[in-house]
Amino acid sequence: MTKTIIFLVLVALASTFYISRKQMSDQKKDVWATYVNKKTERDGAILAAGRDGSPIILDWSIRNVSDSDFYEKQSQMIETSVEAFTKVEMDFLKAHTDEALQDEHFKTLKPFFADGKQNVDWDAATQKMRDRIRAIYETKNEALSSDFVFIFVILKDQETNKQLGSAQFFIMPDYPDGDVRVVSIAVKPEHQRKGLGKLLMDSVINIIPETKRIFLSTRITNEGAISAYKKWGFTEDPHPSVGHFMFPDHWIHLEKKVGGLRSAL
Repeated sequence: MTKTIIFLVLVALASTFYISRKQMSDQKKDVWATYVNKKTERDGAILAAGRDGSPIILDWSIRNVSDSDFYEKQSQMIETSVEAFTKVEMDFLKAHTDEALQDEHFKTLKPFFADGKQNVDWDAATQKMRDRIRAIYETKNEALSSDFVFIFVILKDQETNKQLGSAQFFIMPDYPDGDVRVVSIAVKPEHQRKGLGKLLMDSVINIIPETKRIFLSTRITNEGAISAYKKWGFTEDPHPSVGHFMFPDHWIHLEKKVGGLRSAL
């Protein structure tokens, strides 16, 4: 397993302009996101224990961009997510440099390769990527709609209240009943191999018992994460939505069907 487990998801904000039956189908799907968005309990905590018996608390919140504390909740992810996200992206850049540099996400790193890959200052390039990812978490995204549902989870040591990991999940209005997408899961390197990543993943089922399927996409170079996911029961998604991914062969798409307790529709 790599030092950092992170499950990355680049969410597509696709538009649909079909009529008749397609519109009716979309209206039905929209009920799922609306249901979660209007849940009475929008904050809570789950008490658990790591594999070593250490007491853990998972603080969770359900939010949309219209909530006054949305960006405050998002910023709480920075402590654990930025380092994890940075490592995954840099690993991919090193393994698939030519393809990565064609991606807008890596655009600011192109100057580091002016004298060839062998002369790259990797420490400086990594810091540049770290700054970019931090900015994503800190910048308000005007493209977000209040119909989009976010679930934020912060995993902490019960005794010290120190953050050990975090997770973020996402539901779009056009998702089928019970579908939840993983945006990111991160555990600090020194606290890995304690079962905390699985606690974070399973938290969404406790928060939203109606969840039927959890799915994600991550870089093919994120081997530690992929291995962990498969141990947790994830399999390759036979029908992934990959239209928004540049170089789709460099991504792996996974899903886990969990059989929600009841339908939200």
